[in-house]
Amino acid sequence: MNIRVYFILMIISISTFAACKNIKNTTVTGRIDNQKISDKKNSSDYNPSNNKIINEEYLANILAKQANDLVNGNHIDDAINLLKQVHEDTWATECVRGDIAAKQKDWKKASHFYDQASCLLGCLSNAEKSADVENRCKEIIQLSNEAKLIYGMLEISNDTKCKTRGHVVVPSIIPVQFEYNQSTLNSSGIDSVNKLTNLIRAKSDIKAITLIGHTDDRGSDEYNNNLSMKRAETVANYLKQHGIRVPIIHVGKGKSSPPVISDLSKYNQDEIWAIQRRVELKFD
Repeated sequence: MNIRVYFILMIISISTFAACKNIKNTTVTGRIDNQKISDKKNSSDYNPSNNKIINEEYLANILAKQANDLVNGNHIDDAINLLKQVHEDTWATECVRGDIAAKQKDWKKASHFYDQASCLLGCLSNAEKSADVENRCKEIIQLSNEAKLIYGMLEISNDTKCKTRGHVVVPSIIPVQFEYNQSTLNSSGIDSVNKLTNLIRAKSDIKAITLIGHTDDRGSDEYNNNLSMKRAETVANYLKQHGIRVPIIHVGKGKSSPPVISDLSKYNQDEIWAIQRRVELKFD
C-alpha cells in the first residue's frame, strides 16, 4: 500500500472539474469593443474610473491569451514576464497563473490561483450562467481539486481577490492525511478536519452529511474497501466529537470508483494516486 497515504474529502455540493487550455479572447468575460465604450461614455451614469477598470480587464484578458499560448509552448519564463504587465486580475489571468504553477509542480500555488479564477468568473455565485461559463467553471474547479489532492493539505487563504467582488472562495475538496496503512489521523490530517469542521458549521442549511471513502488503485479490493470505510468512519467520528450534530453516514468504496482526471499526461504516477485517494462529502 502507499508509503504516504492521503485521504481526501470532496465537497460534492460544489460542482467539480477543471482545465485552462482553451482561454479565448475574452469570450466569457465579454468582449469590449469601441462602440460599447463610446456608448458608456455618453450615458448619464458614466464613471471614468469604471471605464478604466473595463479597459484594464480587456487588456488583461488579451495578455492572458498570449501568456496561455506561451505556457502551452513551454515558454514559462516568457509567460511569467508577460503577466507582469497585468494591472487588473481576471479569471483568465489567474487561470494561466494556475497553469504555470502546475507546470512548476507547485500544487499549493496552483490550487490558489485556480480558486481565484473560479471565483472571479462567478462560479460560486448563485446567479444564472451561460453554458459557456458553466463549462469553463467545471474545468477550472476540476484543476483546483486535482491540485489540492496532490498537495494534500487544506489551505484557506485570507488574501483572496474574490472578497472584493462579493465572493468567498470555498474549497471544494478537503485533503486529510492518515498514518501509513492506518485509519488514524496524523497531525496534518487533524488540522484539515478541524478546518472542515469550521466550514460545515458555517453552512446552517445542512441536514445530513454522507462521507464516501476512496483509495488509490494499489492493493486488493478487500483491503482497500475496509481501509476506506475505516477512514471515512474516523472522519465522521471526529466531526461528531467536535460539535457537528447532523446525521453523518460513512461509506467505503475502496478503488472501485476512480475519478475522471483532466489530463493524465501531465501527472506522474504518485500524483495520479494522490488524486485517486479521496472522500466525497455530500450535503443534504
